[in-house]
Amino acid sequence: KLMSLRHERNELLALQSSLGGNARERERQLDFARFEAAEIESAKILSPRELEDTLEELVVLTELRDQAANVVHLAAEVDGEGSLDLFAGVVSGLPQSGQLGEARRRLLDLLASIRDEVRDLGNLVDSDRLDESFFHQLENRVDVLRNLARKHGGTLQGVLDAYEQARAMIATLEDADGTARDIEVRITN
Repeated sequence: KLMSLRHERNELLALQSSLGGNARERERQLDFARFEAAEIESAKILSPRELEDTLEELVVLTELRDQAANVVHLAAEVDGEGSLDLFAGVVSGLPQSGQLGEARRRLLDLLASIRDEVRDLGNLVDSDRLDESFFHQLENRVDVLRNLARKHGGTLQGVLDAYEQARAMIATLEDADGTARDIEVRITN
C-alpha cells in the first residue's frame, strides 16, 4: 500500500509540475497565451496559402496596372501628339476611292475600335480595382501576414498551429489553479 501511495504522490507531483509552476507563473503564461491568440485572431487568416495568394494577386495587379498605363500613355502621347492621332493622320491621307479608299475606311473603323478599347483600358487603370489605396491594402495585408509568419516558423500554417496551441494553453491554464488546489489537497492527505 505504501508503494501505491508513493507512486500516486509522484504522479500528482508530476501533474502539479506540468501545470506551469506557481500561480504567478501560470498567470504570466496565461497572459502571454491570450495575447498571442488575440494577435493571431485579429489577423483573420483565411487559409494557410493566403500570404502566397495575396502576393500573387499584388504582382498580377501591379503588372496589369503598369502595362495598361503604358498602353494608354503610348496611345495618348508621343512627342505631344497621340500615336493613334498620328496614325489617323497618315491613314486619312490615303485616297478615299477605289481599293485604297476601302482599306482607308477599314483602317479608320479599326482605329475607332482601338480608341474605344484604349479608353476602356484607361478607365480600368483608374478603377477601384487598380486604385492605389487597394494596392496599399494588399501591401499592408502582406506585411501583417509576413510578420506573423516570421514569428511562427515562417509559414501561415505555423501561425495557425501556434493559434491552436495558444488556445489549448489558455484552456489548460484557466483550469490550472483549481486543479493545482485539488492536487495539493490530495498530496497533503
